Amino acid sequence: MKLKSMFSILFGFNIFLLSLLILCTFLLFDTQSKLAKSQEIRYKSYKVADELRQTSDDLTRFARTYVITGNKMYEDFFWEILAIRNGEKPRPENYERIYWDLVLDSQVRPRPYSENKPLRFMMMDLGFTDDEFQKLKQAQQNSDSLVSTENIAMNAMKGLYDDGKGNFVIRKSPNQKMAISLMHDGKYHSDKKEIMKPIDRFFEKLEKRTDNSVKEYQRKSIFLIVLMLILVLSVIFSLVLSSFIIRKKVSEPITELQAVAIGIGNQNWDLSVTYQSKDEIGFLAEAFRISKEKISLLFKDLNRTNLELQKTNLELNQTLKKLNETQTQLVHSEKLAALGQVVAGVAHEINTPLGAIQASVENLADGMEYILQTLPEPSNFQTKEIRDRFFQLVSHPKSSVYFSSKEKRNLKKTIIENLIGLGINDIDSISDMLVDLGGYDNLEDWKLLLKDQTDQNLITLAHKIVRQKQNSDNIKLAVERASKIIFALKKYSHQDHKEEKSLVHIQDSIETVLLIYQNLTKKGVEVIREFQEVSEIYGYPDELAQVWTNLIHNALQAMDFKGSLNIRIYRIVNEDSVSISFTDTGKGIPKEIQSRIFEPFFTTKARGEGTGLGLDIVKRIVDKHNGILQFESIEGKGTTFAVILPNRI
Repeated sequence: MKLKSMFSILFGFNIFLLSLLILCTFLLFDTQSKLAKSQEIRYKSYKVADELRQTSDDLTRFARTYVITGNKMYEDFFWEILAIRNGEKPRPENYERIYWDLVLDSQVRPRPYSENKPLRFMMMDLGFTDDEFQKLKQAQQNSDSLVSTENIAMNAMKGLYDDGKGNFVIRKSPNQKMAISLMHDGKYHSDKKEIMKPIDRFFEKLEKRTDNSVKEYQRKSIFLIVLMLILVLSVIFSLVLSSFIIRKKVSEPITELQAVAIGIGNQNWDLSVTYQSKDEIGFLAEAFRISKEKISLLFKDLNRTNLELQKTNLELNQTLKKLNETQTQLVHSEKLAALGQVVAGVAHEINTPLGAIQASVENLADGMEYILQTLPEPSNFQTKEIRDRFFQLVSHPKSSVYFSSKEKRNLKKTIIENLIGLGINDIDSISDMLVDLGGYDNLEDWKLLLKDQTDQNLITLAHKIVRQKQNSDNIKLAVERASKIIFALKKYSHQDHKEEKSLVHIQDSIETVLLIYQNLTKKGVEVIREFQEVSEIYGYPDELAQVWTNLIHNALQAMDFKGSLNIRIYRIVNEDSVSISFTDTGKGIPKEIQSRIFEPFFTTKARGEGTGLGLDIVKRIVDKHNGILQFESIEGKGTTFAVILPNRI
């Protein structure tokens, strides 16, 4: 018999046995899969039913905790559990595991959320029988009914009561005793029992149905396993017989080809297949030779491909190097762009003090011209007393104080009432000048200079001279302001300024900044000062002035220079520290960026309007003083920044 016919018979028989074995294996796998699926459905069914029981227990626990503690967090947990069960909120991942026992904060959850899926739909997906589904549905309905009692109890804690239509709109005094009673009385436990009874009946029916299914699949599995054992033994016998025939008819002739095969395995392509025959082994030898030649060609192609890959890899490394160089250039460009924004912001900040310098210089020139033209000789004074009083008042003028329009009108009215009897021709302009000169505090001294028209001209002269003093002070403050802005930029970049600590009077420091911003606040901003008398603190005066400057400037910008700015200073009892807060009525800081406002270069302003360094500099200075910088912002209402500084650092 030819090898082909013999092998065909052996192969056909073995294939038949293997086919039966594969079929039985497939049937066994299918049965096992159905068995596993049946067990999985039973497990999932238990989990769904247990989730209904667990959510009912969690609702009870949080409702009882709320009526006892009054903590709204537990009420929020109560409604969130109900919303998840009803599919109104997404379910957390692995919700069937321990979850609510791990929740201690209203904002933090132990696992992320997944999809919205009501518990009722999950029951339907598991293929419950109508009777089983009705039991769970009845349990959920009873649970929802118990929720009504819990809702009444929780609303009683708030003083809200049912109007008879299911709406809790009747407001009375909160009744915690009633709420606790509703959550612990016999009716509540009876209602709880009515939830658990259908769940228990469901477990009983589910156990009976799934147990029958599991036993049926187990019987089929045992039958298939026995049949497979018989087939395996048959296959083993057939393979042993085939092996014996192959060894006698095939393996021995093939031994000659083994050496060639080893040579091919070692990539020795000089070896050749010399065996020739017209039987199947001869055909095999010929095929072996052809395969050897083809493998040889494939290895040559593979080596050539490897060389090409190495070349490509070298090119990729060069390209990557160029990309890294480009990235370095881009980073450098970004740094230059950031530096440009800083320079633009500095220029913007310096414009304000320079404008004040220009305006004050113009006023100084105008006043000095008038003084030079009208300064009287000593003989022009009526009496030596008037002369002495005049030079005393102009030599020690009252410091410039900013008043609102309303305050100025009240002071002017008081002055006019005191001057009416002196027969002054232009009493309105005289009273305006006295307000500017601070004459409301020592009005009797100024009356001495108002006895006749000549002396009234002295008031105009005194006004011009005092204004020069005030303008000079403004110039000095504005120049100091420009110096501090440059200092702030240097400090941010190098942190190497050598200013030494000294005593700082907080009120005076803030008043200095407000005086610089007087031109921006006097038209549309009401500055409310709540200054408690506090002791001086040790610190760095210029740096603290920079803190007040940045916070006041930000507040004014947030209000578009229209609104109310409340500045409060008070001592913190028992902490040996001072609190300074700035509250504006601006648009507030959006919640999504509140965590980033202290980042360097972060700004919401248009390019050129800000650098994003202001609050970062403020925080650095406060930290240097061992202080605390806090803020609170409500969108649409305003923002409060509070600086808490120790008396000594």
